[in-house]
Amino acid sequence: MINGFKINKNWILTFCLVFCSMTTLFAQELTDKEIGLDVAVMTSTLTKRGIELKEIKQEIDMMREMYKMRFVEMKKNEDAILQKIRQQQAVNKTNTRNSNAANTVVIDIPQMEKDALQLLYNSTNGDNWTNRSGWDFSTPVTSWNYTTQTGWFGVFVVDGHIDYLALTNNNLVGFIPDLFGLSKLRILELDNNHFNGTAIPSTLNSLTNLDTLILNNCGFIGDIPNLSALSNLKMFFIGNNGGLNPQAIPSWIFACTNLIYLHMYYCNLTGDLPLGLFQLNQLNNLALYGNKLSGIIPSQISQLTNLRTLYMHNNQLEGSIPVEIGLLLNLDYISMSNNKLSGFIPSAISQLTNLRYLYLDNNQLEGSIPVEIGFLSKLQLLAISFNKLNGTIPLEINQLTNLQYLWLNFNQLEGSIPPEIGQLSQLTYLFLNNNKLSGILPQQIGQLTNLNSLRLNSNQLEASVPDLTNLVLLEELLIYNNKFRFVDFTTQYPIYKTQITYFQYAPQAKTDTEETITNATGGAVTLTMFTDNRYTPDDTFQWYKNYSLITGATSRQYTISNLSISDAGNYYCISKHPQITNPTIYYLNLILERNPIHLNVTNCTPVTGSLTVTTNELCKDQSSSFSFTSNTPNLSYIWTSINSNGVVVNTTTNTIGTYSFVFDSAGKYTIKLEVIKTDGCKTIFSKNVAIDNCTPCNYCASFNLIKNEKYLVSAWVKESNLATPQEQSKNYDKGCISVSFIDAAGTTIATPQKFYATGEIIDDWQRIIGEFVVPDNVDDMNLELLNENTDSEKMAYFDDIRILPSKGNMKSFVYDQKTQRLMAELDENNYSTFYEYDLEGGLVRIKKETEKGIFTIQETRSGTTKSDKP
Repeated sequence: MINGFKINKNWILTFCLVFCSMTTLFAQELTDKEIGLDVAVMTSTLTKRGIELKEIKQEIDMMREMYKMRFVEMKKNEDAILQKIRQQQAVNKTNTRNSNAANTVVIDIPQMEKDALQLLYNSTNGDNWTNRSGWDFSTPVTSWNYTTQTGWFGVFVVDGHIDYLALTNNNLVGFIPDLFGLSKLRILELDNNHFNGTAIPSTLNSLTNLDTLILNNCGFIGDIPNLSALSNLKMFFIGNNGGLNPQAIPSWIFACTNLIYLHMYYCNLTGDLPLGLFQLNQLNNLALYGNKLSGIIPSQISQLTNLRTLYMHNNQLEGSIPVEIGLLLNLDYISMSNNKLSGFIPSAISQLTNLRYLYLDNNQLEGSIPVEIGFLSKLQLLAISFNKLNGTIPLEINQLTNLQYLWLNFNQLEGSIPPEIGQLSQLTYLFLNNNKLSGILPQQIGQLTNLNSLRLNSNQLEASVPDLTNLVLLEELLIYNNKFRFVDFTTQYPIYKTQITYFQYAPQAKTDTEETITNATGGAVTLTMFTDNRYTPDDTFQWYKNYSLITGATSRQYTISNLSISDAGNYYCISKHPQITNPTIYYLNLILERNPIHLNVTNCTPVTGSLTVTTNELCKDQSSSFSFTSNTPNLSYIWTSINSNGVVVNTTTNTIGTYSFVFDSAGKYTIKLEVIKTDGCKTIFSKNVAIDNCTPCNYCASFNLIKNEKYLVSAWVKESNLATPQEQSKNYDKGCISVSFIDAAGTTIATPQKFYATGEIIDDWQRIIGEFVVPDNVDDMNLELLNENTDSEKMAYFDDIRILPSKGNMKSFVYDQKTQRLMAELDENNYSTFYEYDLEGGLVRIKKETEKGIFTIQETRSGTTKSDKP
């Protein structure tokens, strides 16, 4: 019973250490610097995105909470690692104490080790340590007992030698001396002390038995020394020592092949990620965030197959996310925020089925959200905000049933919000703001009963806001800068006002469409706000002409009878609501405004007719045509094209009612048409059009490239010698793709570009990839597959030839002609995923082609037992 009681106390102690450590972390006030938030940079980023100053603080406050959450999660992970060490040490100490329970003789450690402790005590102002219990050098050194608070604080003795020295956060001030006497020391924890202005000593090399060295947050300066003698290291923590000199990741670390935990965050590291880093294939936890690392993330990251957590945020990494990251099947946490990563989110990320946290925000990622994201069923957080993602929100997002945080804000997502999002019952934060989302909000959002914050602002959403009164945990609801009206949320407004802490709904976009009305003197005209009749009985109205209030014009419709020339002008109307319009708080002061109506009044009977676009597609450098139809005979026309700056770019007069013009730049234009009768009476029509940055094409039936745009050309090439087919090549340098362009005169533009194979040879094939720009004066393009071998016995074969926009994405699929089964899928990088089936048609194996070869990533075997029936 007694021994059992001691063991229980030991475990209680361990849990207490974990709890107390995390309680301290949550209780302390975290600074922006600690959590990695650069307010100045984020303010600049938001300003460039057109966010108003009064909204910037709101966005930064939310980002601060997001960064704090990530910081706490990382610290929880780091604490868990350290507590695992302390727990094991406590168990070892208990076992040692129990085995020596009958031995009452206390034997001191060797004098050399005791001298080393004395040296450490003197060098770090030991008299002023937070806890120096037991450090009496006239007494034997004994292990510290957390339960009885006896022994030497932070010292743990195993087999008569110091095995573990833990003086974390103990107000050590000074420098770390040469501790060569501690030859048996295995674990050294000196983090969160004050070695400010001193260097990490190279004399630590004498502690060759060390497997754990923890020096986080100590104020070190100078270089990270060469500690190559510490080849047994399993854990190396020197994070948050920002005073260290700028330097690359030290190469001696690559020889520490037993490393499991490597934390070098905020260490002023610079340069590319060295390939040697990815030889540490035992790594479980890699933290390099908060440095100045640059260059690409190499494909060799696929070698870190034991990796569970990857922290690389707040660096200057660029290029695309390598598809090989999909081979790190143990990954639980990825943080690559605040870099310069570009390209697409690789669909291979869907293979990381253990992933719980994915931070890719604040980069330059493009393309659509891969539908394969739905395979990440354990995902709890998805942060891909502040990128350039486009396309729609994939329906497959409904499979992320464990998701608690979904941040898709500040992208270019379009289309409607899928109703399937209502199946994410665990969601607490849903940020879709600052995109191009349109349409009606799905009623299913009302099913997200755990929601704490819902941000839908700055989109193009419209119509009724679904009933969210059941979301009793909702504290923040932002719907401003959309196309909502009072009628869309009047019913629920009293509940929202009292139940939701922060409900912002103002301003909203202007209502109705801008229009021009031409009428004759003596006639009548009725101007209308909310032409679709969507308003509440409590809405109030006020009409204005040329920005001046019209007395008495306080109805939704304003009729002007007996028109005169003086009635011509620009009219608009504003609408308020007695409860919803709150002039004392800007984000509650919703005043709806109608788009203007331009009223023209003539002294004669105006012409009636229709101005239409007769060209299917309006393109830059291509003839755009318009026509006017009317029953009035003998008309003449003045056609005018006006750009978005109000500058007239063309004027044409004719009597045929049609007009064509070639616009030399893309953008928004107004086509103004003055229709003149024989008696001189003039009626004005106008139409707003958008000219796209497309180009005419003589070969549109088959292929069409856009001038001045970048394109990728890729293929697989295989070379062989018919005379010696068994001969193996290390590189294919004779098979290539040639791209050239021809102008309208038939002259080749510049020198043809040739693209050759690079990278590894995979199953006898090597990949060709290149980028080209389509010239402005192109009329035709030539693409040639060349074999530059002069020997007729040497052949070159090409496969999977692709041309696509650099910002585009392409996948292709291979099906069995007879069974129609999917046999292979070729991703955006021309790499294949192969699917193999058994005789019954069941999927038994999936193989993935990578730069290093083809690997089996999934294999399933099943069988059916047959029983004999009598």
